[in-house]
Amino acid sequence: MKTYTKEEFIELVNSGDFNIIEESLLEDEGWEYDEISGDYTNPFDEDSIAINDSLFSLETFSMDNVKEIDMSDNTFKLETEDIEEWFPMGVIEKEEHLIEPIKLDIPDYEEL
Repeated sequence: MKTYTKEEFIELVNSGDFNIIEESLLEDEGWEYDEISGDYTNPFDEDSIAINDSLFSLETFSMDNVKEIDMSDNTFKLETEDIEEWFPMGVIEKEEHLIEPIKLDIPDYEEL
């Protein structure tokens, strides 16, 4: 999971140019899901914060929703109508914009 400096995190959230990671990525990295609590936990890092599955119901959020940032463990407190939880900063990633090249059908000079 990616880590950010405070400035990088704020800039990314302010830009709105980010995606919330997918649950399948957590599973691929070995995070375990507890159906009772709705939390993903990292069994390889006991100090890591759990990620509540309520996060995945969001499409996006803004800095207005980020109430605190704790650089000691790279987490932030997110507050929305439905969520009031701490999350690792790595739950967001910069959105990749893939631009398809445009193919032009221009005849050779000799064909003109």
